[in-house]
Amino acid sequence: MGIVFRPAAGASDCHFIHDLIMSEVPNGHFDAQLLSPGASAGLMLNIQKMVVEQRRFEPQKREVPAHITMVDIYGETAGFGITTVLQIEEVRFNELWLAGVAARHRRRGAMTSLVGFYCAQLDLQGIRMAARLLPASQGMRVVLASHGFEVLETLSSGHAFLVRNAKADQRT
Repeated sequence: MGIVFRPAAGASDCHFIHDLIMSEVPNGHFDAQLLSPGASAGLMLNIQKMVVEQRRFEPQKREVPAHITMVDIYGETAGFGITTVLQIEEVRFNELWLAGVAARHRRRGAMTSLVGFYCAQLDLQGIRMAARLLPASQGMRVVLASHGFEVLETLSSGHAFLVRNAKADQRT
């Protein structure tokens, strides 16, 4: 299949992620507020912070751990996934915060493989995973459902909040 995962490194990965996100905002796959110049610049700073420090800003400038995984198909950068560790009350989980695949690489298994990779890693640790999706992200909803994610609720922002419990039988 030729799909390889690697950590993000350097300016070219930062620009790839930023450009892909911004190209998908008009399609409703990412928050429309990113169209403002300040938000777009803030997104780039956050991406750079994640590459260098493995941390990102949450609202109110709170920092949380974050990791970027790049997806290459036959040596060409094709997509990315950003996971972050969150704690809500007493529950700690990993969130698939942002993810995308360039249009020319879609329908080649990149996102399905990436989500499977994340799920396998978290199953080994017994950690649940969550994701928030905008209504336009039906393709991603199908990918997540195929890996055991279930809609927990629809948030006031319109995002569907999906959760996947770790599969305990995967741990050794």
